[in-house]
Amino acid sequence: MNDEEDRITILVVEENALTREGLREILEIQPDMRVVGEGEDSASTVVLTAEKRPDVVLLGIEIPDDEVVATVSQIRDCSPRSRTIVLSMYEGPCLIDALLTAGIRGYLLKSIHWQELVAAMRAVCADNDRIILGVSGPSSRPTVVVNQLNGSRRPFS
Repeated sequence: MNDEEDRITILVVEENALTREGLREILEIQPDMRVVGEGEDSASTVVLTAEKRPDVVLLGIEIPDDEVVATVSQIRDCSPRSRTIVLSMYEGPCLIDALLTAGIRGYLLKSIHWQELVAAMRAVCADNDRIILGVSGPSSRPTVVVNQLNGSRRPFS
């Protein structure tokens, strides 16, 4: 995919500038991805999402100004086709359930490798029914693909 229009467009949202810049660097070296903006809080994220209408909003869970669930709902309202993937250090099932209800397409732990992040972003863009959940198990960090239509689960690689 060398054509600019075929590239996955991404809005990177993270309160920590160093992390945000690192994510941008990782994503911009991918030939099929293009970062179209950066946000550091809920308000700027919603405005940028409405303006840019990115394919993916990569959203850090601890963004200032509003709760992440409310931000996800606002993203979905202003750009229904944007897929929100949340990056987090937390695995709380209540939070994940609330985020799924709000419309996220992915929930990944910040402990994943960059290759897993990039693969997850490609996967949710390629399949409109795919939801990626990365949660730790007792002995490893498996990432699970959830098919929204039938609830089936399988490991994601």
